[in-house]
Amino acid sequence: MTSDPRLLRGKLVAAALVAALSISCDEPTAPDPVHTAGTASDRLTIEGSPSGIAVSRRGTVHVTLLEKNEIARFAGGEPTTLGSPIPVAVQPRHVVINSAGTSGFVAAADLDRWVVYTLDVGAGSVPFARQMQRPPYQVAISQDDSRIFVLMFGDPAQVNSYPTTDQLTTKPSVMLIPGIARGLAVSPTTGALYVATTARIARLDPATLEIQAMVGPIALSSRDVVVSPDGSRVWYGSVGGNLVGLDATSLDKVAEVTNGADVYGLAMSPDGAQLLATSADQLLVVDPVAGSIVKRLTLGGKPAHVAFHRSGTVAFVANESGWVDVIR
Repeated sequence: MTSDPRLLRGKLVAAALVAALSISCDEPTAPDPVHTAGTASDRLTIEGSPSGIAVSRRGTVHVTLLEKNEIARFAGGEPTTLGSPIPVAVQPRHVVINSAGTSGFVAAADLDRWVVYTLDVGAGSVPFARQMQRPPYQVAISQDDSRIFVLMFGDPAQVNSYPTTDQLTTKPSVMLIPGIARGLAVSPTTGALYVATTARIARLDPATLEIQAMVGPIALSSRDVVVSPDGSRVWYGSVGGNLVGLDATSLDKVAEVTNGADVYGLAMSPDGAQLLATSADQLLVVDPVAGSIVKRLTLGGKPAHVAFHRSGTVAFVANESGWVDVIR
């Protein structure tokens, strides 16, 4: 008995369609973006001029208060209630927390007292204070959490480095960079240390502080410099009011986003697809790949530094006029 050729062809076509559908269903779908939608959703009032900001691995937000000699804390998941503040003797300016979320450092400076505090995140205390020879401006932690980097005021700017395990007695490594201190950033891929001043951007060896590359003179105005999550780009704000992207290896300019006003704080989402920048009373939501400003949020007051929650879907903006904005 022979089969009907038309019936056989129909079965073959059906089998091919099933196979194609099976293959298409097995293909992975593109992951959803891991960054905010760029909406100012909440505002938490915090008196004392909030400025520096960092988020721990468990989502606790730490904010330096310039006018109260305190570090405010609140839960990033539900930013409605302040926890117990951490009192300090010297004005806290900048805060950073290690990758484990267990400890951190605070740059603190008054007119005649200059210290870097060690922060115990779990206990909510500052158990150590290292005296500095210059006023500390910003702090950063090495990729492996083994060293602390301190950028200090002065011209030239001075970078110090010492082990996180021996914070009180070890003599620091020192490097001088022309210009006035502006920002520190550690590459999440190579561990290289990037230093920004009003005149230079330099890439330093994180172990020795040897200068591996440096560009300038440049006119830099932002109080932060950031490295993209893939380690390929370094971003800063220029005096001309633009956001500038550099190749992380050569430090050649590869991107520029026109803004028209000076940028203060910078932060990049964990997926690298969103750059947040404070400028005047606004928050700029920038697409660094397209090189364009996607949205401008008017926050009012004096927006300062920015920090992302590790999920990337929430960001926090410290405002020196007395609050923290939550961006979703």
